[in-house]
Amino acid sequence: MIWGQIALKNNKKFIFIALFVLFAVLSVKSALADVSVTLDSPINNTNSSNSSVLFNFTPSTNNTLMNCSLWGNFNGTWQLNKINSSILTNGTTNVFNLTTLNDSFFLWNVQCFDKESASNFSLSNFTINVDNTNPVVSINFPLNQSNLTGMSLLNAIVTDATTGVANVTFVVTNTSGDVNYVAENSSGSWINTTFNTTHFSDGQHNVTVIATDFAGNINNVETSTFNIDNTNPVVIINFPLNQSNLTGMSLLNATVTDATTGVFNVTFIVTNSSGNVNYVAENSSGSWNSTFNTSSFSDGQHNLTVIATDFAGNINNVETSTFNIDNTNPVVIINFPLNQSNLTG
Repeated sequence: MIWGQIALKNNKKFIFIALFVLFAVLSVKSALADVSVTLDSPINNTNSSNSSVLFNFTPSTNNTLMNCSLWGNFNGTWQLNKINSSILTNGTTNVFNLTTLNDSFFLWNVQCFDKESASNFSLSNFTINVDNTNPVVSINFPLNQSNLTGMSLLNAIVTDATTGVANVTFVVTNTSGDVNYVAENSSGSWINTTFNTTHFSDGQHNVTVIATDFAGNINNVETSTFNIDNTNPVVIINFPLNQSNLTGMSLLNATVTDATTGVFNVTFIVTNSSGNVNYVAENSSGSWNSTFNTSSFSDGQHNLTVIATDFAGNINNVETSTFNIDNTNPVVIINFPLNQSNLTG
């Protein structure tokens, strides 16, 4: 007190010097107590397919490092999750390990303290998407046991709730191996319209959808079995034969076969003077039949065409037969003996 009064009276500059020294000491102490944190990995915006995550960070301080804490919204709210005060190394990488993370989007950061209770977080939070679930795949086309011909569509709905779908590939089997078709995304419906079935042999094939999300999870178990058929049905007209003659009730008959997908329907078309008349055939072990009344047609030459369609939509409409309808009795004129005439010898 006495010294202060004397200093105040004798030299006001002395007070200024004392305050300056005090400020310098505090500044040095603050500098020595500076703490910084660098988040090393997982890098920001990481997608992880592992529920066990190592959070690596590097603390740095000019003072003694006391403890570091892992913060995050791992339980739904932003809070302190782990404290490490026993094994910490200043200026090198340190690790926090969480082993039971559910699928979700998380924020994380690390806060470190020195012995002077100075503390700091990393300059910004990092994000991590934990995704342990494979994408969900639903094949829309081709459906299982469906029949395809010509140009065809490959379509599936693929979703992934956490990280999203990265890519989708359709794998179609071939006799010489597999053919891959990279799909395009249209609002969650992954499609590829360049599937030409004529590049494949007729018969049974499989398509497998391989869907990968941004965390690297893969769904490759969804398959569909389908038949490719680019061959028209085979038609043999049994009745009426070409250049045959018909009268009264008559049979229409053809043997129709299709080796891959089978015969879907058969129609007999008979020409009429006023157009065509269709007769839907019934199947009896590959023999397709119908009946028609020739008296519904004028006498003369007519044509029969068989229209056969298989289950893939291929059509055979080139098999024909030409026949004659005659429902008029012969005209008879007796020339001799004349009616009521007399004969002898």
